[in-house]
Amino acid sequence: MFFRKLFTVTFLTLFLIPMAKSQSPTYKKEWTKIDSLVNKKGLTKDALTEVGKLYERAKKEKNDAQLIKSLLYKLNLQEAIEEDASVKNLQQLEKEITGAKEPAKSILQTITAVYHLNYFQNNRYRLYGRTNTVSFKKTDISTWTATDFHNRIGQLFKASLKNETLLQQTSLEKFDAIITKGNVRNLRPTLFDLLAHKALEYFSNDEQDLDKPAYAFEISQEAAFAPAKEFVKEKFETKDSASLHHEALLLYQRLISFHLADKNPDALVDVDINRLQFSKQYSVLAEKDELYNKSLVALTEQYRNQPVANNAWILIAQSHYDNTSEDHEAFPDGYIKAKEICDQIASTKDSSFAFQEAQQLVSSIKHKLKYSN
Repeated sequence: MFFRKLFTVTFLTLFLIPMAKSQSPTYKKEWTKIDSLVNKKGLTKDALTEVGKLYERAKKEKNDAQLIKSLLYKLNLQEAIEEDASVKNLQQLEKEITGAKEPAKSILQTITAVYHLNYFQNNRYRLYGRTNTVSFKKTDISTWTATDFHNRIGQLFKASLKNETLLQQTSLEKFDAIITKGNVRNLRPTLFDLLAHKALEYFSNDEQDLDKPAYAFEISQEAAFAPAKEFVKEKFETKDSASLHHEALLLYQRLISFHLADKNPDALVDVDINRLQFSKQYSVLAEKDELYNKSLVALTEQYRNQPVANNAWILIAQSHYDNTSEDHEAFPDGYIKAKEICDQIASTKDSSFAFQEAQQLVSSIKHKLKYSN
């Protein structure tokens, strides 16, 4: 169970939300027409023409949210009717970045990184077979290697977070037109949070492991599991400048540092738990499971009287469940401990992710206990 699952705010590039919803009244009529052309009449080319008009209007009116939304729909519609649209779309996105101002520029950099990543993933096996070239300026992405794509994706994600202070002061409401709003926006209260977590989805993976150098960065410091206030002060150094995991740890430090002084600890605890899960998954320490569980327990103690503590409790319960073997002498003690925690969470009677996970885990535990006797 990866805790990041509970967050449901995503960019339009990933989920094509209904066009006529969550719109400014001044644009609703246009989006309703476009929606009808696409979904009711199947007139994609006509819809593309209307989206082009809306894009020009938004650009003239300097409405960043509507400009980005219309741009994304334009790109998606072009993908539907043009065979080579992917490369053209990436070129257009790169061009849009050049002329954009903040904070729209940071959003476009993130979106472009995601588009590059999607293109790369769709062509992964072909790209990994290409030989890297040196001192050659590549203007055609159709000739790029896997390394070229990783370099550009990383550059874009890092650039999208460069204006950190501005992004931290920018709320998400003004960009509702391009964001699918979930029920836990308190976990991503600013544009910095949203863009940083999107970057973490890339930096937290192990895509580049195929090209690991001899000096590859590894999570070998216990400090990766340290309490939040100590973790943000630690130095994680490496010669491996291409390491995604090193970038992830540094970004976790920035996010946690940003939320340390929050009155509401929800966003802090959420990102801190994500950090601990990431560290556990990729740490090379023999005692990583012990360090992980110890850190989760510390969170439950620190936020003992707050609902957010359940987010750590459910992971502790899951750990008891996962580490219980039917051949182990402690069976079914692990399941019993997990169920006790789940019952504790259930007593809060909320509708949180932890509460829902606890209900599902209890069902699995009861099934296991039923057949253990």
